[in-house]
Amino acid sequence: MDKDTNNTMKQCLTKKENPIKSNLMSLPNELLEFILIYLSSYNMIESFYGLNKRLNFLINQFSCKIDVTKKKKQWIKKSLSLIEPLITNIKFNHSQLQILFPTKSTILNQYPYLKSIIWNYRFASNSNNHLSESYLNIFKTKCKSLILNLDTDDINDDYMTLNHNIALLLLFQNDSIIEKLILKDISDLSILWFSFKPSVLIMNEYLKELTIKLHYIHDLFILIEYLPKLEYLNVEVCELDKNDKYDYKNIQNKKNKLSSSLKYLIINSLDFSYNRLLLFIEPFQKSLQYLTLNMSIDEQINGKILESTILSQIPNLKEFKFIFQISSYKQNIDINNGLDKLISTFHSTSYWSNHPVMCYHDRSIPCFTIVSLPWILKEKDTITDEILCYRTNLTIPLQINNIKSIFLASTPITLKFLKFIKETFPKLNQMIISWHTCSVEPEIFQRRNRIILNTIKTLKYYGSTDDLEYIDFLLLTPNIRCLIVDGITIHVINSYIHENQQIALICEQISDLNIFREYEYCDEDETKETFPNALITSKEI
Repeated sequence: MDKDTNNTMKQCLTKKENPIKSNLMSLPNELLEFILIYLSSYNMIESFYGLNKRLNFLINQFSCKIDVTKKKKQWIKKSLSLIEPLITNIKFNHSQLQILFPTKSTILNQYPYLKSIIWNYRFASNSNNHLSESYLNIFKTKCKSLILNLDTDDINDDYMTLNHNIALLLLFQNDSIIEKLILKDISDLSILWFSFKPSVLIMNEYLKELTIKLHYIHDLFILIEYLPKLEYLNVEVCELDKNDKYDYKNIQNKKNKLSSSLKYLIINSLDFSYNRLLLFIEPFQKSLQYLTLNMSIDEQINGKILESTILSQIPNLKEFKFIFQISSYKQNIDINNGLDKLISTFHSTSYWSNHPVMCYHDRSIPCFTIVSLPWILKEKDTITDEILCYRTNLTIPLQINNIKSIFLASTPITLKFLKFIKETFPKLNQMIISWHTCSVEPEIFQRRNRIILNTIKTLKYYGSTDDLEYIDFLLLTPNIRCLIVDGITIHVINSYIHENQQIALICEQISDLNIFREYEYCDEDETKETFPNALITSKEI
């Protein structure tokens, strides 16, 4: 710890002491620290700060990182001031910006050791967006890490201008010292797509880690030209530019100017040709160590192609994860023969003999999907019963422990399908079902062959239904604690529990009930009676 930090801590430790019971202070520091790790930063401050020097010293070790997103203005002004000089990491909402930092000089004077910011920024057309930009200009010269969680329900020219200005301020200026930058869209609308004009960009020699969503593929090529020190890149690319005039071949002439440090690369794209992917990663063949690809492409990809174009060309590659969705819309081939032919290309080499791969067909897209195991399955990605006809390159039981949530859509829910889910995803704790498109087979409710999904704690239902078989699905999840449904479904459940005591008992144990729409269809008193132990909310999903 440097001299300035020591002096700052001494000033904080000289707060007026109050008496405290000796039985707490008789505990050694190790036990007191064990107690403190279970408390939030603000609970530590409210409960123990200022009681004596020893507790102040222990609390200071934990309070350097603080989340004030749920705290009111009065608490921030009263309690946060006690530890402002020690804070290194802070998370806040946009509405709290001027409360925490009333002036630009506040950032430098009251938070001398601030190094990391998580800013939940919600765009509003009537807000002062120039204020946001002026604060960003300060933060980028002080902080090493910045996470911007951006959200909006109003897409207009002001919002697009703000996005463009954020990109210029944080990515392509030479006065930023930010090393880690995450630009994250927390809206389901997925509208936060950045795009660049190379004529106004300046080289950034500091940025090492970047997570971003780009509008066009040519933006990705432009990006790496101006970030020569980049080591980690997590990027989602929206689409090809229909009027794309960017000369991708120029990238080959600029290899020496590109980052030779890129070790981690994650690409998600629905419109990225395989040849252009190879062109992009070519300059980083010697530096890349971790490569993750999630792509929807028209080209035929198989084990032999991956080995000859990626694995053999990147000698230091330690980890290669992928999901390729290959369109089968125009292919007039037998599905089973296509799967057999595809998986056979992953049998022939020593690399694939140690790296499990699965492939299956999905009629809802339609496409052949090839995934490296363990599977990187996002919450919004759906699966259907066609996965029952999967193929693997290794003769081992298919058990995927890293998947905690699955989304069922456009599929019949059969006994065989549920058995597969239970055996394949043993740590599954959330199931999302679209009753708009799913159908349920009556056999799954027959007592003699019922499959109990005892790991499921959260059920999320899209679509309302008055079909009692869908309500009876709750019987298959006896350990459910969180239910997310619409008001019409709750109305049906309220009426049904008098006929089915088992459903009533499951509803009693639910502690979190979110009625995300059509709240007016369910009677409030009846709902409280049906779910007596639940915290009832109405958040949009």
